[in-house]
Amino acid sequence: MAEPQTSRTLRNTAKVQRYRKRLVATKEDLIDQATRLQTIITVHKLTAPLGWDDVCSALAAARDEASASNRALKDKRYEMDQIIATMTKWVASMTQPSIQSMLPESLGWSRTSLSADRASRKMGFDWYTLHLRNNMDGFFAQCNFPPSGGTNCLHVVEGDDEIFHFVWSYQHEYELPIQDVYAGIRLPIWKKLRSDTSPFPIEMLDQELLDQVAPSKMMYRRVVLSEKRTDVLLTREFPADATSDRIIFVSGNIHEDALLPESHYLRNRMFWHVLEPVGPNRTRLRVVWTISSFLSNKKPVTWAEEAAVLKRDLGDGPEHVRKQRFHDISRCDMAMPDDAWTALFTFEYEAS
Repeated sequence: MAEPQTSRTLRNTAKVQRYRKRLVATKEDLIDQATRLQTIITVHKLTAPLGWDDVCSALAAARDEASASNRALKDKRYEMDQIIATMTKWVASMTQPSIQSMLPESLGWSRTSLSADRASRKMGFDWYTLHLRNNMDGFFAQCNFPPSGGTNCLHVVEGDDEIFHFVWSYQHEYELPIQDVYAGIRLPIWKKLRSDTSPFPIEMLDQELLDQVAPSKMMYRRVVLSEKRTDVLLTREFPADATSDRIIFVSGNIHEDALLPESHYLRNRMFWHVLEPVGPNRTRLRVVWTISSFLSNKKPVTWAEEAAVLKRDLGDGPEHVRKQRFHDISRCDMAMPDDAWTALFTFEYEAS
């Protein structure tokens, strides 16, 4: 019995010794903390109270800072008031009846104008291109695209005041992933919308502002066709993102630009080019173009006046016969057979 008693005594003694060591370690740690805190207090002990001169200087500096902040806020408010006033006028101009009343109901939202100041122009560029994208699906639904395969159609939408719109709808499917199609077709689309083959000079406008909206994805170009005819087109590319796997190119006329000379004769032009994956290695291209007969900001343009401007020979005969002849000639001029689309979208690759 003596042996077990001795073992218990040794174990208890060891426990007491370990406990005392922990107490000593805790005491030493507390002493170290107290020393460090005392040092901090000594280093950061309060200085003498500030004098009235120092207090006044600090208050004056705070006053100057508050005054500067107040002036900056007032300047910002003035700037925003100016933008609001300009945009209010711009929105009103978008609803005036000069062109709006001439457009078919399905195209009535497409009329546009731009103000002169930079802020409203930038917002106008952004708003109109978003407007074209957001109204795209509704307009595409009217084109009756097939769910698969190809199509090539040309429709004529009749409006009031002898105004009509040509509407092309084209669909083609590629046995390639969407990024491969995009790499080959982006340049042909941009060249078409930029009017690279135009015999008339091309003027690129507002690129600095456009790059603030969508860097390297927008262009605004002007082509002077004659003394009375100008074509001004705004284009934007929308890449695929978290909300959509489609790549969308939209383009539309700017009918009235406060910084550009007025065009006596206008055409309403809108273009959509859409790439959409329909499988891992299959991509669908859908294209819709719409181009109107002549419009004017001042008055309706008759078919006879347009025919005269375009130097169309309609021959003799009653008015209704010559009018139909003009429509037939126009439709023939606007025709896009399959091989024309194929040539237009022949893959080209941008220099790396």
